Amino acid sequence: MGSDSVKKFCRKRCRIIDKFMRLTKLLNTIEDGVCTAIIPYICKNICFGILEKNKGMNAVWTWYSCRDVFHDDFPESNHIFVYHKGQTLHKFKKFLANIEHQLGLDDKSTVYKTVRKSACLVVLSEFWHNHMNFSLLTLLLRFGIQSKKIDFDPNKKIKCQILQETQPALQAFFQGNCEYNGNKSGWHEQFAGMDKATALKYLS
Repeated sequence: MGSDSVKKFCRKRCRIIDKFMRLTKLLNTIEDGVCTAIIPYICKNICFGILEKNKGMNAVWTWYSCRDVFHDDFPESNHIFVYHKGQTLHKFKKFLANIEHQLGLDDKSTVYKTVRKSACLVVLSEFWHNHMNFSLLTLLLRFGIQSKKIDFDPNKKIKCQILQETQPALQAFFQGNCEYNGNKSGWHEQFAGMDKATALKYLS
């Protein structure tokens, strides 16, 4: 194994260990179905975050309103905090459950309340752990929070420009072509303006 391969393997192993430790600490904060992790800051927009250690404390220290910056910092994760602007948690759960049902996932994500009523924690199904699926998930969740519906139909007109621009790829993905074999990290970056036949070159 060459030195580059060893470095790549070590980085991947460190990421796996870091994600596992982060999730272990996170699960220890859940009491009676509520995540009691510290959330010191309030947001005005739909934002995403994960548990981070700072000043000796594990907390949601940073909220990201820009998905691109969020995914640059955290391309993969096994959990996500979502600041949903006071939308009902019940609606949020229904929307996510509908997506995972359509995808036929056996291992479902779990949504928890937090100490902030306008934020929730999602412990993610393993399906969402890789970078491309995770990028798509944050797009879908942002759309779901803003939408009045609790179901998502990739075959109908989507009132979200970013998702519309990748709709052929969305249709292929929801038809079971969920394995990504390209080298980009963002859903929109990869699939914007692409027809279904071309999208299927990257999805199998």
